Amino acid sequence: MRLSATAAASITPRVHRNRWFRVPSRNHVAPRSMATDRSTRRRPRHASSKPTQAPTVAMPSAADGATVETADIYRVYFHGPAYQVVERAWRDRDRMVGQMSAGLPRNHQPSELPTLAAPRLIELCFQTAGLWQLTMQGLMGLPLYVQQVRLWRFPESADSQIYAVVTPHPEHESFDADVVDGNGNCYIQVIGYKTIALPDSVEAEKLKTLQTAVSQQPVLV
Repeated sequence: MRLSATAAASITPRVHRNRWFRVPSRNHVAPRSMATDRSTRRRPRHASSKPTQAPTVAMPSAADGATVETADIYRVYFHGPAYQVVERAWRDRDRMVGQMSAGLPRNHQPSELPTLAAPRLIELCFQTAGLWQLTMQGLMGLPLYVQQVRLWRFPESADSQIYAVVTPHPEHESFDADVVDGNGNCYIQVIGYKTIALPDSVEAEKLKTLQTAVSQQPVLV
């Protein structure tokens, strides 16, 4: 899954610079101030209000056995090996936690070419939010809109396991996500993520497997 925009700024990997982008979706009506600026119609732009330091994120609780594993996740999801980014996922009260897979194939070729952000960390947020929708609502949601992405650190600096911690906001039909490591360091924030439902896209038996694994109380479909 990809953002429907190209980046207008340059970031050198392995240098810890903070960047914030508002990402207009192709299917989202831009605010008036954005719509009147031709240079920002299709490109992320720096947010006007910039936090000065990475947030403190409440660490997720450890998986207590009610987890869904990668084999069952990718019986439902359609991603190829390089983007099978969720090793396991579980519920942490009202949040959903996705643990980053280890040993993934290269993201792109040639692999030494830099990327503006860490696309698979953003994808980890998307897929973890999608698992909340699948297990709680019985819906497959595809990316529609991202309000803002905040980049705090590059994943090369991680020396422990990485997680996406996703908080749903049902009243706004959106999600916020923080990518953190086992030491509480925040790498990326995805704010105001929204999806569009793909109707009748999940086989009932596969969906029930996910719901049972996470909650032990499957939603009837």
